[in-house]
Amino acid sequence: MIELTPDQERRLRQPERQAMIDEAMAFLQSRLPSLYRQQTPQAHAETLGQGYDRATGFGMTRKDLIQKYMLYGLSAPALIDGEAVARYFRESEQSPDLLAQDLLALIEMPPASATNQRDD
Repeated sequence: MIELTPDQERRLRQPERQAMIDEAMAFLQSRLPSLYRQQTPQAHAETLGQGYDRATGFGMTRKDLIQKYMLYGLSAPALIDGEAVARYFRESEQSPDLLAQDLLALIEMPPASATNQRDD
């Protein structure tokens, strides 16, 4: 089996990375226009690219999870830059895709106060 250097692996992923950035930019522009207008397209593309690099660096392979991670990174940059998140992926015995699925599900969960509210 041929071993690739990190640089060779990164270059092989470049077309996939760019396609996912383009897809995320289209989603932002059409579904989240207020977030899209907060920065230049170049700034968004850079942040999305960092999210992609971080997600694949953690070992995520599922496209849907990588895409969510990239998009959440725009509104919650700590997901991309945070050392705690890196440690979470590095030290867990679960697969990176399972960890991402759990983490993103927690982010999407409404706060307890919203789920426990009653109409009196």
